[in-house]
Amino acid sequence: MIARLGRQLFGSVISVFALLGFLFVPLGERTGLEHAKAILATPEASRAGKGLLTQLEAVKRHFFSPPSKPETTPSKHLQREVADSGR
Repeated sequence: MIARLGRQLFGSVISVFALLGFLFVPLGERTGLEHAKAILATPEASRAGKGLLTQLEAVKRHFFSPPSKPETTPSKHLQREVADSGR
């Protein structure tokens, strides 16, 4: 149990250092965060984001919309049962 806690603590410390490096260590003239912001500000990234939102809205409508009303005409199975009962 202590070994697992130690591994989690070690992983957390490494993650904090990686985040600090991304935020504050320059890669050329900019930090990793500044590079990411510049990339996301391009028109291509904007179009990709809009396309992703369109797809997510379609998935949301497909899975989370209320079910459609059932048909008012009886099914073929029910029609067959009624026909068979009259014989």
